Amino acid sequence: MSRIGELQLQLDSVVATVDAARRVLADGRAVDLMGLEARVAALCDTIGAQPERIASRYRPRLIALLDEVDRLRSDLEAQRALLARELGTLAARRQAIGAYAKKYLGK
Repeated sequence: MSRIGELQLQLDSVVATVDAARRVLADGRAVDLMGLEARVAALCDTIGAQPERIASRYRPRLIALLDEVDRLRSDLEAQRALLARELGTLAARRQAIGAYAKKYLGK
């Protein structure tokens, strides 16, 4: 396979990983992004090391990938905010239960 073909496969793989992560988050499940940053960095380094005529072919796809990563970041922030609210609610309930238990059960 040509170097250009390999780069295209790597780029497609990273795009698919980001898309899959967004779908997993949309389902309300936790997502494992271990290694994604290193893969993106390696891909960008490899493309950046290519002659301009080759590297320029990837510019639109890299910009689209950047947009998708930004959407993933927004999705992650939204999930984090939701979890923080839920944890805050649980903490308040736990505190109320503790107060009632102390008052009415003497514990």
